[in-house]
Amino acid sequence: MVIEDDHPSSGDDATPVEIGTATQGELEHDYDSDVFAFEATGGERYELDVTLGTLQDSVLVLYDADDSRLFGNDDYADSTASRLIWLAPATGTYYALVHSFATGTGTYTLTITISDIEDDHPNSTDNATPVETGIATQGELEHYHDRDFFRFEATEGEYYELDATLGTLGTLQAFALSIHYTDGTWLTSNDDYRDSTASRLIWLAPSTGTYYVEITGLGTGTGTYALTITISDIEDDHPNLTDNATPVETGIATQGELEYGNDRDFFRFEATEGEYYVIDATLGTLQDSVLDLYDADGTWLSSNDDYRDSTASRLIWLAPSTGTYYIRVHSFATVTGTYTLTVARS
Repeated sequence: MVIEDDHPSSGDDATPVEIGTATQGELEHDYDSDVFAFEATGGERYELDVTLGTLQDSVLVLYDADDSRLFGNDDYADSTASRLIWLAPATGTYYALVHSFATGTGTYTLTITISDIEDDHPNSTDNATPVETGIATQGELEHYHDRDFFRFEATEGEYYELDATLGTLGTLQAFALSIHYTDGTWLTSNDDYRDSTASRLIWLAPSTGTYYVEITGLGTGTGTYALTITISDIEDDHPNLTDNATPVETGIATQGELEYGNDRDFFRFEATEGEYYVIDATLGTLQDSVLDLYDADGTWLSSNDDYRDSTASRLIWLAPSTGTYYIRVHSFATVTGTYTLTVARS
């Protein structure tokens, strides 16, 4: 049997579609994919919708002219249909690929329109909204895939608390908060803080300069929130970097505390080649510890979360060479509390 394909499966001869015009399509066999080409204007926001006919579950993927994947969507909200809301970064030709989840076949309709959504905050660092410490800034994620970027000035050695709280109506069900360098490098993030779907980060600025906060929805969550950045009054007992790691002696217990959800305590010790070492994090008020071991170059060597039936941590390790090594103690999830670290020769 010869199958007649209604739309090409590559961008070379993709079916052209006009903005605002619905195009009918069908996935005729299990591995069929249909590719459509459209012209977009830089700075315009577009809605790409796949409405299901006999097709039971669609997947929609957006590519640029260089065949680089930009965005994708499988299920939108509570539907197995697909939707993308997308801001064109530049004027040019883009490609929408429609295929099925798993091996389904059937009919569908693809419609691409210019969106009337007005975004309250930029979705890149380029024009990020400036925020002042101590002042709450209101925001809204208006659509699936929306991201809001903010910028703030931080001072080296200061601790900052970044809080993204749910709107008064609780419309935003789940979201994530992350910090980036000026060049876009990710630094740290938080999804759920303790028993809440709100987000909080307590963060030590590694250098003075401009940093960026990104707020994104999880799943298809949209809604309102408030972002507040304040200088923290937390006093950390041990450094959260190897630079000034607390020195520990073998056989001597060292007390520690994780004072906030994403706190990390670093320690350094001297090890002798060929010796076995037992590294223990004994729990105080901390409910669940994690131990990580690094060499002097920052290379991860080993780790342990739960030791046997305990949520405490233990590493038994053979030193490959004589030198300085680093231990990181942190918590599972965002728990806080006290612990005791001991490094002993086995």
